[in-house]
Amino acid sequence: MRVLYITDGFLPQFFSGLLVSTDEECRFLSSAAGEAAVFARLDERSSFFYYRNRLSFALSKDGLVKNRRDNYTVYLYRNLEQSFASVIADFGPDIVVAHPSSIQVNPNARVAMYAQHAAAVVINFRSLQVFKIAGFSLDRQLLDRVGLVTNSNYMKQALIARLGLDEAQRIEVVRPIVRTERYKADCLSREYVLFVNPVIEKGLNTAIAMAKARPDIPFLFLTGWQNGKQRERALADACRPVPNIHLRDATSDMRGVYAGAKIVIIPTPNDPEIFVEAWGRVASEAHINGIPVLATEGGGLTESVGPGGILLERDLPVDAWVRALSRLWDDDDHYRNMCEQAIRYASRPEIDPLENLKRLQSYLESLV
Repeated sequence: MRVLYITDGFLPQFFSGLLVSTDEECRFLSSAAGEAAVFARLDERSSFFYYRNRLSFALSKDGLVKNRRDNYTVYLYRNLEQSFASVIADFGPDIVVAHPSSIQVNPNARVAMYAQHAAAVVINFRSLQVFKIAGFSLDRQLLDRVGLVTNSNYMKQALIARLGLDEAQRIEVVRPIVRTERYKADCLSREYVLFVNPVIEKGLNTAIAMAKARPDIPFLFLTGWQNGKQRERALADACRPVPNIHLRDATSDMRGVYAGAKIVIIPTPNDPEIFVEAWGRVASEAHINGIPVLATEGGGLTESVGPGGILLERDLPVDAWVRALSRLWDDDDHYRNMCEQAIRYASRPEIDPLENLKRLQSYLESLV
């Protein structure tokens, strides 16, 4: 079985939970089920990665550059339609797994194009953001011919509603692949509150307000999405007046980050008009280390955080967040209890990485 993932960007030029899970899936499928590859757009804003591949693009006749990443291939393109035939000819996929970013332009035409060259097409929905794009829709007749994968029960029900599907139509739920050996720190110092991906959509304003209310608590804001220089400057300007906030760039090795974290916060508003967490991968990573999570109830966070943290209702004032944070930080007995809950919740079979990878493999094989 040969599986081709198609996405709008990939590691290392972009970094997100979706792409980290895709990397894990490709490694597994290439070793256990045949071969996997990624077909991803090269973003010219990512200067180091772009210039490293610029000469190869200049010599390429089809606008396609081929790289090797461990045990699978990454094909880079500038124009998807221009290079698609070449990657099909070179790789010959049985299955195409499309991220929504690869079909947000002319979605029905893109899916139909993928279907012409593979035995099966799967759309891997890991967020609802694509539905915010004007004109995005998928024909029901086309949907009946494709497979659907998502990352939480919340997303499964949301997709059924948004796509107009029957409850009986199969949507496979594959939780994010979070391997213990890649995220568990050797020793925890529990020095600071960790906030990953500090953007407005993820609750930046609430996090800054919490830091202002507790100037005695160190906060680490770890950048995530590639936001561009303008948003990076805005973030630095917003954090500068709060001396207990420290900014750090994203890293591919999170063990050192979790080694110093005492609490992880995910204050995402979970507002359908802004952004809703489809899962909350950071929660699963924190739980592996016995770190409790303070998060907004709703979306996939209800599933990913569960008893391994505290869930606050949407639209609560900042005071409620500060009270919950303060109890975790100041009350040793309460904190120890929440740490134990986090460790127990991390061991549930539902999120076992190997079981989820096997579930994905079985689902893909059933389509061909």
